[in-house]
Amino acid sequence: MKQDTPGDLGSGAGRAVLPAPGGHRGVRRRFAAATSLPLSASTIGPGGQQRSPLSGDGPIAVSGDKRSQQGYLFIRDGQAGLIAPAGAFIASSVHLHIAPVETPPGLPPEFTSDGNAYQITASTQGGVRLAGTISVVLKYPQPPPAVFHYQNGRWRHLCYSDQATFSPTSITCPASSLGIFVAVAYPRLGTHSVPATPLSSTRWAFLNQYLALIAALAVLVVAAVLGYVVSRPDKKPTGRKPRS
Repeated sequence: MKQDTPGDLGSGAGRAVLPAPGGHRGVRRRFAAATSLPLSASTIGPGGQQRSPLSGDGPIAVSGDKRSQQGYLFIRDGQAGLIAPAGAFIASSVHLHIAPVETPPGLPPEFTSDGNAYQITASTQGGVRLAGTISVVLKYPQPPPAVFHYQNGRWRHLCYSDQATFSPTSITCPASSLGIFVAVAYPRLGTHSVPATPLSSTRWAFLNQYLALIAALAVLVVAAVLGYVVSRPDKKPTGRKPRS
C-alpha cells in the first residue's frame, strides 16, 4: 500500500498512517487547515451534487518490540480522524479503518446525532490490542456539547465539551477503546445549537440548554419584586408634611 506524505491528503480515500512530527498538536493543526467540508449525512460534490461520505484506511508502523509508532489516520473528506501516540497498539502489524455507519439507536433522549457516526477498527493477522489512549477527531457544523461512543450494544459519553480539545472546525476527544463515535446536538435546537457555555460533565449539565430561559425568568421576577416594593399600597409616605 502506498503511503502518503504526512500532512497531505493523499491519493486514496484516507491518509496513510505515518509517524507524526510535532506531536498531536501539529497533527490537529494540519487537519484543521486541510479540511473545509461541513459534517453532514452527505457531502456536496462538484456542481452541488450530493456525495456519500468517504471511508479511509491505512497501516501504522510498528517497532521491533511490537509497539506501534506515533501516527494518525484521517478520512480524505476531513470528517473524521484518529491520532495514536507511540505504543498505543501492541501487535506485529496494525491496519486501521474508519468508515461512516448508520447511527445505532439508544442515545440519551436529551441528545441527537449531529452528522455521521464513524466506526474505527484495527485489524492484523495476529490480533491487535489497544494498550494506550488515542484521540478521536470529528468535524462539526456547530460546536457539539458532547461526543458519544458506542460499544457492546450501548452508548456512553466519550467526552463533554469542557473535556475536549477544539479547533475552529473539529472536536478531539481521548478514547481508550475503538468502536463507533458520533458528535451530538440538542434535539429541540437541532444542528444549530451552540451552548452558551461549555457543557459541564456534572449531573446539572442538562440545564445549560435552558440558560437563556432561566435568565429571562430571573429578570422578570426581579422586575416584579421591585415594582411591588415601589408601588405597594401600605407604603408610608415620606418627606415633611405641608404647612397649614
